[in-house]
Amino acid sequence: MLRGTVVSSVDKTPIRSALVQLLGEKPRAMLTGADGSFQFEGLAAGDATISVRKPGYFSPQEYYPESIGERVVHLAPNLAPIELKLYPEAVIFGRATNENGRPLEGLTVQLVPTGTENSARKLEDLPNTLTNENGEYRLAELHAGTYLVSASRKMNANGPIAFFQASKLSHGYPTYFYPNVTDSSLATPVRITPGKQVQADLRLTMQPLFRISGTVQGISAGAPVVVVMVGQNDVEPVAASVVAPGLNGFVLEGVPAGSYFLGALQAGPGDSVGEKTGITRVEVTENREGVSIVLAGKKTIPMRYRFESTQPNGNVAQDPGVSVSFERTDLAPEAGLFTETYVPGRSEISLDPGTYRAKINAATNRCVASIRSGGTDIVAEDLVVTAAGPVEPVELVVRDDCGRVQGSITKDGQPAMGRVFLIPESEPRRGISTAANSDGKFEFQGLLPGSYFAVALDGADDLDPENPEALKAQRGRATKVEVQPSAEVSVSLELKSLEP
Repeated sequence: MLRGTVVSSVDKTPIRSALVQLLGEKPRAMLTGADGSFQFEGLAAGDATISVRKPGYFSPQEYYPESIGERVVHLAPNLAPIELKLYPEAVIFGRATNENGRPLEGLTVQLVPTGTENSARKLEDLPNTLTNENGEYRLAELHAGTYLVSASRKMNANGPIAFFQASKLSHGYPTYFYPNVTDSSLATPVRITPGKQVQADLRLTMQPLFRISGTVQGISAGAPVVVVMVGQNDVEPVAASVVAPGLNGFVLEGVPAGSYFLGALQAGPGDSVGEKTGITRVEVTENREGVSIVLAGKKTIPMRYRFESTQPNGNVAQDPGVSVSFERTDLAPEAGLFTETYVPGRSEISLDPGTYRAKINAATNRCVASIRSGGTDIVAEDLVVTAAGPVEPVELVVRDDCGRVQGSITKDGQPAMGRVFLIPESEPRRGISTAANSDGKFEFQGLLPGSYFAVALDGADDLDPENPEALKAQRGRATKVEVQPSAEVSVSLELKSLEP
């Protein structure tokens, strides 16, 4: 017999009508009673996977999808009752009004990561919604984290971008941040935890709209150019226009004051071949004339892949098991834009001029020893691609003598869920993180041999493990771990609160 209780992760309140599923040779399922209890009888001995679900809650694996999986129970006589936790969703809600207190309908309200240089979250992955006729909005199914709440009036387009018509209104609403500021650095961050409901009302004041005009340089003959203006905390444009073939001037009307990326794109004859782009930052406080955007084609960068095998008959010709994503960091890293992914077998990649961070994705038996472009280690430093001059070939070296770290998290002697950070001592920008499952178990695979620091933190889902500054305060509380080639090491970690 297997019996237990489903409770809230916040205060251990019993949860009724939760679906508990026991997966094995003979799957079982039932709903919990009013006291959150469940009981399965007539079970054969052996291992079985147990899961729990309920609308309005996250299971541990939904909350931390990268954890090592659902909870496994060993069915045996006289098995003690077990406790399963659900994480209640968090909600941010509120009302947007104008300076006269009247509701604003149709505003886009979205969450923005705080301190984007320290945040692993992407803007495009965060929820957004529109205010209703009463100016009300509701953002539900939120994970814990710290966010800014923004409201803006997006450009209205009912067709292809070539037919966008710029607004010629003289006044409008710029992007506002909770509670009532247009500068994101002055906004009040909203910290939410599981089950928390936060009211964040926004009050917007109508402000003058401006006209931005200029020219696009480096246009190729025969194709139009699309010019788009996007706020630094937005994904959708606030204004756009098209430069017809044979011309090079553009005009954008109805632009609120703020910080923007001004971009231009000229498509090539097929796919991305011959495509040209140009992007610049623009601060808008008044009408702007003479703004220049310079188009440049993508730079082709040779790629070299080398595999160093320490195993008998080591061969990755059919299974390289690794890829590297080059994510642009000098524009909008929080939006996850401008990414190119390399996989072994390709002889080159194409990148727009800009600054890129290399992010590694590797199979469990593959570890990246180095990624270099000439004399630059592009794990420790960013890759800079300039419009003028060639870029040194990028060499990727992969090994198969990877190590593995597995372990558990406890708090007050009991298994605990949390986020585990593993930071290499010699290359802190190559840090990684994962989450423990509901048994407190975690593991890291595909590790380059060497010395690491491991720490388990509560409430640290916003931290970017590849940013050494973000974890500087935590490193002194970490446990040092030595990873040997092709070996496994076990470690037990006490869950710690996040240091400010």
